[in-house]
Amino acid sequence: MRTLPISVVFVVTFEALMAVPEIRPSEEIPFRLYRNYMVLVEGRIGPLDGLTFLIDTGASAPVLSTHTAKRLGLKTQSRKAVAYGREIETKSALIRDLSLGQTQLGPVPALIADIASLLPQIGNRIDAVIGMNSLIRVSFRIDYDSRMLTLRPPDSLPASSPIEVQAGLPVITVLLEGEPVRLLLDTGAEQLIVFGERQKSAKKQKVLGSKTLYHIGVQDELKWVRYAELTMGSYRQVQVNAYRLDSPIRHLPGMEGIAGVASLGFSSVQFDWDQGQMSWIP
Repeated sequence: MRTLPISVVFVVTFEALMAVPEIRPSEEIPFRLYRNYMVLVEGRIGPLDGLTFLIDTGASAPVLSTHTAKRLGLKTQSRKAVAYGREIETKSALIRDLSLGQTQLGPVPALIADIASLLPQIGNRIDAVIGMNSLIRVSFRIDYDSRMLTLRPPDSLPASSPIEVQAGLPVITVLLEGEPVRLLLDTGAEQLIVFGERQKSAKKQKVLGSKTLYHIGVQDELKWVRYAELTMGSYRQVQVNAYRLDSPIRHLPGMEGIAGVASLGFSSVQFDWDQGQMSWIP
């Protein structure tokens, strides 16, 4: 069986210290695309510039690599976090100065972890995962064709749909063969995954194969299924590949799966938090 790369979803038991960012014009930041779906940008934490960040809407809080935390000399404290429904012991610290380009995204509390073990598909290539506690502070657009991250884009993209922030994470509603399904929209994930215990009709799909997902020292089986149609507003996909996870999910309340942006086939996607809207170009 092959390992399926997937983003780690964190639910953290503490709140961010919110800061209102200074109003600025749009800002464009080039990024690298790893494995055709992971958005890697350069940023700064305190005195450390040129750090590599993973933009991950599927993570609630920033996650610093242990190496980066040591370089910053951060004062840490023990915390508990949930990754894939499993409670893990970790450490946290307050980051007072976190920036993308000229945009300040701190102060914000962050987890400190061995990112290489949490995200084995990307290893030691990143210094920090930038999660929703920071990303919620600024609307942004990811253009996968031009490899450009735009902060505070001046207008929306042609097609749009409502987006909610639930439990600190972005949620969209799509129709899978006509049935409404609430999905975490995750820029750090590659696939479309449905939770079998929450979306009962998923088990009606014929299983075409399986893959093994390794994470946090354990493994789960993902079953490959196919939906005849996925629609969202005027957008429509046919013969949609998905994976079904039947293991119990004890976090992500009210959500019935995870949608990696790559699985939706968008060339550009925009998150407008003030308007509660996601817009895109297919």
